[in-house]
Amino acid sequence: MLLLDEPTNDLDVEALHALKSALLEFPSCAMVVSYDRWFLDRIATRIINYQDEGNLKFF
Repeated sequence: MLLLDEPTNDLDVEALHALKSALLEFPSCAMVVSYDRWFLDRIATRIINYQDEGNLKFF
């Protein structure tokens, strides 16, 4: 299992695409904390959105 916190910060376009490809091919699971919705839309199978006062939304 991988735990990644803001993995797309300060990456150039090539590195971002390489990270996306590596995660899509990763044979296990990953928990990614990110505000980068473009990235999450391409790699995530499930999203938990933590909002104010502890409200959770599952997508």
